[in-house]
Amino acid sequence: MILKSIVILANMASLLAILDSVPRQFSWDAALMVGAITAITVVVVIGIALASPFIALQLGATLLGTVVAVGVAAICVGVVSGSVAGLHWGGIEANEKAAELEDKREEIAVKSAKLHIFFIASANDATQAVDFECMLLMYDEININQSNPMAQKNTKHITAENADVFYQLIGKEMEDWVSTVVQNDIKGISRKVIIYMTPNPGEGIYERLRDMAKNLSKEPDVSRIEGSWEKASSE
Repeated sequence: MILKSIVILANMASLLAILDSVPRQFSWDAALMVGAITAITVVVVIGIALASPFIALQLGATLLGTVVAVGVAAICVGVVSGSVAGLHWGGIEANEKAAELEDKREEIAVKSAKLHIFFIASANDATQAVDFECMLLMYDEININQSNPMAQKNTKHITAENADVFYQLIGKEMEDWVSTVVQNDIKGISRKVIIYMTPNPGEGIYERLRDMAKNLSKEPDVSRIEGSWEKASSE
């Protein structure tokens, strides 16, 4: 009688432990693994009960003894099954979090590898840019190797009284940008400089900035956008 009770209640405890640990999606691998370990545990518990006269005879001789024996067996099986299920689904959850973190790092890498250059519209004509004035936008990688990486926007306002100073200031910012190592540098992926031509900065501006970018220590790809930064960033 006591052995039948052990088998029934131990398996009930095992089933409850498994169901409590199972997520919404069913996994046959997990079911087979936990089921096999549960079966082995039950066999071990029954073997101990058969091999021990104290359990089979003395505890089974009274109602209280039967309850104690069955309860201990159920707890043993439940702990083993629950631990296995918890470790399995805990591993799945850890893998999912790792994948999400890697996706986030990839998004940051795309941002940090780009330098955006756009111009300021003139108060008199919105289609024309102010002379010797522009904005540089880049993203800094923050905590990239930690659990909370982020891309921090870094905007530089360039303004000068003449072309020489204007290009000198831009060149310094470009050099500072490429001197900071980002993820794509380690992966061997080229950086990108994107120049937005609305409002129109004037003849020769794009070519000068393109040549400056091409002469950087880490030669980036340069592209020209016939539109505004505001329009491109909203798409």
